[in-house]
Amino acid sequence: MATLIETGKNTVADSRFADGRDGGAEKWLGDIWLRPGYGVFRGAAGDNTRHAHCAHQIVIGQRGEVELDYTHGTVRARGIAIPANIEHRLSSSDVLLIYLDPLTIEGRALFHSNTEILKILPAPFCDLLQKAVGTDATLRHVLCTELAIAQAHATDERFEAILSALLESVTNFGAVNRAALAKLAGLSSGRFSHWFVEKAGLPLRRYRKWLRLIIAIEHASHGGNLTQAAHAAGFADAAHFSRTFREMFGINPLAVFQHVRWHGPDDAALS
Repeated sequence: MATLIETGKNTVADSRFADGRDGGAEKWLGDIWLRPGYGVFRGAAGDNTRHAHCAHQIVIGQRGEVELDYTHGTVRARGIAIPANIEHRLSSSDVLLIYLDPLTIEGRALFHSNTEILKILPAPFCDLLQKAVGTDATLRHVLCTELAIAQAHATDERFEAILSALLESVTNFGAVNRAALAKLAGLSSGRFSHWFVEKAGLPLRRYRKWLRLIIAIEHASHGGNLTQAAHAAGFADAAHFSRTFREMFGINPLAVFQHVRWHGPDDAALS
């Protein structure tokens, strides 16, 4: 198994974010794959403002090191893993970006708690992930192998039940309440809120917003305009969707939807 080395406050240069960057000035060019629980971008990362999304993210430089500004400074490495809800900004470069839902098996294995900051990924792990995109290799198989996930014991029934209930609720414009989710998890409402943050690294309300954003992205990727995508996911309008997209990705959605190639579920590259 590849060893993941955590990077803390004292191992990076002391620098801060620059405010006021235009999140869509430089176009994003490349390919995007979306699957339940994860997504992949491969190509040229354009401009982006500081942001914090609700997915764990793996960033790999395809032609060398990548540079990442985050709340404790700047770090440069071939591969970096960023936990959910950590503000950061990626310098433009040729990258492979992998987004993992924090409630997936792989997401929980990558970051075991919400107290972790960043992890530097070893070069062999980065190489394997690069080869898994665009080939017959399965990305999730590589992640499971390298993160030492035992497939026979991988399923956490409580997580699976909570995730299914949330997805069904958001998809059908429902509003499964906290009490119902707590009962599903076998916890009191108060304990459930803390448990969810401990496991997912972010509050339930923010995670719901993330799920709605992903649904809207999926609709837009199939050719729908931003207004249609926004309404399909329960956003008030395209402006609401765009603000949420920018908040979580640091990008104007048009900078992505107009210039990347979207690959459907039948694409063998990430089947």
